[in-house]
Amino acid sequence: TIDDLATTTALPSGDAFSIISVSILGLTTNVAKYCPPPIASTIDTYADALVMNDVALKGQVAFCVTDDIHAWPSIFRIKLDTKYHDVVRAVRAFDNFCLAWLNNGVWRINALPKSTDQTFETDRAKAEVEGAVGIVNGKALAKFSFGEGMRIAYVGPIGQVVVTDGSRWNTITDDMATSEIDLTQLSESRLVNNIRDSRLEWTFVPTGGTRPTRTAFLHYHASHAKTSDAGLRAKMTWPIQRDANDTFLVKISGVDEVFSCNEDGKVYRHDSGTAEPTGGTITMKVRTGDD
Repeated sequence: TIDDLATTTALPSGDAFSIISVSILGLTTNVAKYCPPPIASTIDTYADALVMNDVALKGQVAFCVTDDIHAWPSIFRIKLDTKYHDVVRAVRAFDNFCLAWLNNGVWRINALPKSTDQTFETDRAKAEVEGAVGIVNGKALAKFSFGEGMRIAYVGPIGQVVVTDGSRWNTITDDMATSEIDLTQLSESRLVNNIRDSRLEWTFVPTGGTRPTRTAFLHYHASHAKTSDAGLRAKMTWPIQRDANDTFLVKISGVDEVFSCNEDGKVYRHDSGTAEPTGGTITMKVRTGDD
């Protein structure tokens, strides 16, 4: 307990009052170590810490103390504010850096500042990626590989799927006409990686449509990848008439399976069949709230 009548100026002790001491501009600053984490819509692990956005402070990336996911000091923030008052939509970690996607651009985070640094500087940890296009929403990106290391594919603001390894940026949907996509509703796009079938699945609103009812398959298996002057591209199959207000992955028996949320209020598992080949009753491994 703390005595309200205490006259000492010393900081309270104990785990509940743990602090972080950092050096900023030559001055030592003490802040609470165990502040609550922000409310986020995108998160990843990088440098043994969690990195996420903050829906209340839209242009910032927050990160926790290394190896302590419960510790979120208030100054452990990296500001990515731009002249557009942009919004952080997604964060994804690569081997030795992290990328943060905004509506109008991409930022590279090269390291997470630590309290043990001689000077705690968040500005030196970031750099805007020159020429990189932003993303339409936080659910329009997916990790995958052409067999040459990890890649991130995402839907850009002009109706193309862009692929990057953090240093190179290529468009892999050159074969698809943007006239088939409603560019004013790109924020409804969803992109998932169907690992089992080696393809990216991009669901979008077609021209003249009011919701996502078309899907394009981008096949990235080595037998389908195509080379060009700009690098590898994906063989495409489109338009597939498949509704999906949202799409997501569920790991079943060690494999990520693609599910979609439909306008009829049901959740569908795709490309899995409707019959049990051995006969008998199908055993449900994923059950929705509607039994």
